[in-house]
Amino acid sequence: MRLATLASGSSGNSTVISGGSTSLLVDAGLSGKAIEQRLESLEIEPKSLGGILVTHEHRDHTHGVGVLARRYKLPVYVLEQCLPLLDTGVLPQVEVLSAGEALEIGELKLELFETFHDSAASTGLVCFHGETKVGLATDTGMVSAGMVRKLQGCSGIVFESNHDEEMLWQGRYPHYLKRRIAASTGHLSNADAGKALAEIISKDAKRLVLAHLSEENNVPDLALQTVGNILVDSGVPEIAPGLKIRTAPRHTPLAVGEL
Repeated sequence: MRLATLASGSSGNSTVISGGSTSLLVDAGLSGKAIEQRLESLEIEPKSLGGILVTHEHRDHTHGVGVLARRYKLPVYVLEQCLPLLDTGVLPQVEVLSAGEALEIGELKLELFETFHDSAASTGLVCFHGETKVGLATDTGMVSAGMVRKLQGCSGIVFESNHDEEMLWQGRYPHYLKRRIAASTGHLSNADAGKALAEIISKDAKRLVLAHLSEENNVPDLALQTVGNILVDSGVPEIAPGLKIRTAPRHTPLAVGEL
């Protein structure tokens, strides 16, 4: 399997998961043209995609969905509660999803799980190809026991590490926005991400990508340090000695390699 982020953060989010001859785009929060260029830089032709899965309806996850779906006649997979709120124009094919659903898209097998965000609904997912499993969980203010169970056993994980708590509370955002971000339906802090990942990561883990970093309330080195220290204190390097941790760039693709 192959896993790559195309963009990450409040300015746009998109990830591509590939297994065998199938590639699935998870969210398309940039313009259609930008998504096309980044896919092509990874040698993935947009017309070859098996579809677009939308994790929730916020614009930083849906900006290019309509353009890409119409241009390449791609099916769009979306939660029922989010569908009426999509600002995408007419879509050529819609597959309505339910929370916790299992489905197959080409050679990929997916299992969805609920995440906790201030949207109509939101989902994370794990994806299987053969014996390999990868997972994605961003835009969640908390991590449930169910999320931990679903993500255990993944070789590659894209996981939210949105903000440093001190930077958030001492920063310039208005108080109502700070409260929204820190809420249980907001975004995960670096420390909360580290604690959750200490429960999730198993011997199978090879790649971890910290994603959806705030441009205002986080920096990559701090996210890596905070999460890394928690993982070390929890004994993760002994459990998964080959694990490599990166942060997802905001504006450029990151291919995490073969899993």
